[in-house]
Amino acid sequence: LQKTHAAINAADKYLTVSFFLNGSAQVDKALMSAYRELNAESLTKLEASFRLTNVQLISPEIKTICRELYQQSGTAVTCNLYFTPRKKINCFDFHPDMQQSLIVQLQGRKNWTFPLENQECLRTVNFFDQLVLPEHLTYQQMTITPGSQLFVPFGIVHKAELEGEHFSVHLTFAFHTFMISDFWDGLS
Repeated sequence: LQKTHAAINAADKYLTVSFFLNGSAQVDKALMSAYRELNAESLTKLEASFRLTNVQLISPEIKTICRELYQQSGTAVTCNLYFTPRKKINCFDFHPDMQQSLIVQLQGRKNWTFPLENQECLRTVNFFDQLVLPEHLTYQQMTITPGSQLFVPFGIVHKAELEGEHFSVHLTFAFHTFMISDFWDGLS
């Protein structure tokens, strides 16, 4: 918690801290304006989850990991930190990501849920639209614990929720694989 709090207070123009309510991906603007006053103890009492982006810009250890992952993959890698204080206060509902993600669980337990149906039919044309899943889907669930890792490929629909009564902290290493051809294809 102390490191998480220190990271929030070190945030500058290159970082964003977003607070989310009830899986809606809606930013709580009141918490955004007050986040610098948070202390380590108050993090667990938040009524919202938060995401701190670009952690590699403030943590030498994370920067080294991102650099090593880049050297191995040839793909730009950034890191976000996610903090969930309690059940039912998650960042997002079901959604796909626009990058490949390596999740590393640091504290607590997270339950990850994936629809088993053909993921191609679940992907949205626009990643920024609300994803509406068909009824009667079958799901696969897996729980990750501190030290566990999970790889989520580009565009795979998923949801992460806190399991248990204690807060959760995880890192997402995002492998950004878009090329300029992807941009041009999206315009046509």
